[in-house]
Amino acid sequence: MLSGSADTTIRIWKNPLDNLVNNFNSDVDKEFISKAVYAHTSYVTCLKTHKIGSENYVISGSADRTIKIWYATTDDLLILQVLEGHQGWVNSLITMKLGLGADFVIISGSNDKSIRLWSSLNFRKISNNSTYKKDAHKSGITCLTTACYKDNFVIISGSDDMTIKVWNPLDIDTPILQITTSNAVKSLTSYFSNDVLLVAGLVNGTIQFFKF
Repeated sequence: MLSGSADTTIRIWKNPLDNLVNNFNSDVDKEFISKAVYAHTSYVTCLKTHKIGSENYVISGSADRTIKIWYATTDDLLILQVLEGHQGWVNSLITMKLGLGADFVIISGSNDKSIRLWSSLNFRKISNNSTYKKDAHKSGITCLTTACYKDNFVIISGSDDMTIKVWNPLDIDTPILQITTSNAVKSLTSYFSNDVLLVAGLVNGTIQFFKF
């Protein structure tokens, strides 16, 4: 388990009971054990894990405006690359396969109102020349998720401007759908069925559901 903090660290949490099977009478301290990795120069604002074969990677975003790629071992994080380009806090990170020769893209949303797409053949070499939409929203982008819409994978972004927008990752110049919410959007998740069910968490403590 991983966590990111305002103290600039990523912590790796290991449960000491993981190696104990059906031993409910053990006197082992049941607290989690953690290791801190000093990851950024400001708040760690978001984390995303990604697995390629047997290898595990972690992507971190920060208030220092950078994205960092880490190789994850069982008890440590090894820095592979730093991605720069955002002019504000990086608030959200997702990954997506596009099927155009690259194994994946990293997608980031920021307080600078932009969405950036970073492409690569593997996590050990990621292009620092990102594709981006400069003013994707009128306010900062707070959250991102993905969904399958009309047989294609799409990016969905939420913002403090009280809108949710749906984007074609192959052409993010213009949103293919825009939804107005009753308050600033702070979190998004989607469910797949015959239609897309989108759940938005708003700053006023309410949840809104959308189907499209």
